[in-house]
Amino acid sequence: MKRKLFFKMFLKSFLFTFCVALIVLFFFIRILKTQYLENINHKLLNIVSAVETIIQTSKITKNSNDIQRVITSIDEKTGIRITIINHNGDVLADSRKNAEEMENHSDRPEFKQALEIGYGNAIRWSPTIDSYMIYCAKNIAENSIVIRASIPVDKAKIALISQKIKILNVVLIALFFGIVFSLLLAKFATEPIYEILDFTEEIKSGRTPDIIINNKIQEIHKIMQNLTNFAGEMANFAKKEKIVSEELVKFIELVNFPIGIIDIKGDVALSNSYFKEILEIPETKGLWWEKIKNFDILKIIREVNETKKTIEREIKIKDKTFLCKSTPLEEYEQILVVLIDISTIKDIQERKKDFVIAVSHELKTPLTAIKGYIETIEENIENPENKKFLDIVKHHSERLEKIVEDLITLAQLENEKPVVEFKKVDIINIANNAISLFSKKAMEKGIKIELIYNNIPEINGDAFRLEQMFINLIDNAIRFTEKGQITISMNHRNNAVIIKIADTGIGIPPQHIPKIFERFYVVDKARSRQTGGTGLGLSIVKHIVLLHNGTINVESTPGKGTNFIIKLPA
Repeated sequence: MKRKLFFKMFLKSFLFTFCVALIVLFFFIRILKTQYLENINHKLLNIVSAVETIIQTSKITKNSNDIQRVITSIDEKTGIRITIINHNGDVLADSRKNAEEMENHSDRPEFKQALEIGYGNAIRWSPTIDSYMIYCAKNIAENSIVIRASIPVDKAKIALISQKIKILNVVLIALFFGIVFSLLLAKFATEPIYEILDFTEEIKSGRTPDIIINNKIQEIHKIMQNLTNFAGEMANFAKKEKIVSEELVKFIELVNFPIGIIDIKGDVALSNSYFKEILEIPETKGLWWEKIKNFDILKIIREVNETKKTIEREIKIKDKTFLCKSTPLEEYEQILVVLIDISTIKDIQERKKDFVIAVSHELKTPLTAIKGYIETIEENIENPENKKFLDIVKHHSERLEKIVEDLITLAQLENEKPVVEFKKVDIINIANNAISLFSKKAMEKGIKIELIYNNIPEINGDAFRLEQMFINLIDNAIRFTEKGQITISMNHRNNAVIIKIADTGIGIPPQHIPKIFERFYVVDKARSRQTGGTGLGLSIVKHIVLLHNGTINVESTPGKGTNFIIKLPA
């Protein structure tokens, strides 16, 4: 019986000590991980700031070859990879890879975050070096570049694991002393009980007890008091955690848009009143897939849970349009859902589209009549001076007609459901058709147009819109090329057709490149008026590319030419 009691007392004491050690280990590792990541991000940011300082003080520009030498030198000394990216996402320099061979980085989360708020951080897989990396990026607006520093996660993990091992060793030592403590505690706790049991057995047998009961109960009392104090400290800690949670609840309640945090396997963990009102959730307790009735939000949450990526999408709730942005909180197995009411913005956009279409159609009819009368007068006019003026009127009427046509086209493409006919099309044949329209114009300017391709498959697309894309890009290239060549090359790579339209024209200054796809934006207004440009052609091209789930980028060197690179799914 005594052995059994001793064993129970020892087991309970040891289990308690073991649980306390595990809790302490968990919190220490969690704090260590957070602090270590913060230290790494701080280190990367210091490197980025150092590169920024060198660029600013040494007057090194993004077009300078010196920047490659600088970042390579820093990488060799620190072991930190450095990348210089322009605002279009094109890699200008990299300390470990050839920038020309690297793909566009405009979709990288740290890059997008840096453009939006000035700084960006991310931990993700790098397809360039085939490894998980920790990234830190900073936007240098005055230089139109983003400086990014990165370090492999494996390298950071090794240092972190060594720290964890040290903590684990400390915990193991603590457990050893815990076993010793449990043995002593069991001995001191059971010894007075044994004495009391022997005392009562003596009385029970009718003998006069000669056992002296030592006052070791006080020692047990002290131990229990210490444990009580420890329990009180843990309760205070839990109270603080509760206070933090309550403060978070107060904060999100102050936010004037719907926000909610979803437990992947359970409830709507946290939400403000706007979130509950919009989604008609009277009580957040209960499974979120049963509480949330909106199908679009449920679909977004499931996609975020499956892909572990941030998703941003427009959705309809009742008669309002919301921008739903959802992002995973992987460490806590939760998903953050934010809803922003964009109904007013969408209404303004729709009204603007309707206005443009209405005005364009109203202008088209009188313009057609004016053009017809001009042609009639032109046939019967003999005075050379009058013919000169008539040619000017004809030129401007044709230009105005082109603007109206481009406005109608752009309005159609910007429609939520543009009229398109997707089917398998021969992109080579489409390009040839577009080239044939400019053969005379190109010949007059002494420009050679060349099409280069090899084993290009059919793609799923709208033939009319794709031909329009080629027409606008070729027309643009001819207008800004005095002499030389326009080369259209196509390659099939990674389930995509890569189209490159390169000219030997005047090029585009770097400060204009981020804006060239905006409506009515022209680099050289005088030249555009002279050559008949509307400022809408490239905007139409971009919408056509996006309509085909593609991407478009531009590279240009003033005085040497411009390259438009289009990537379409094959």
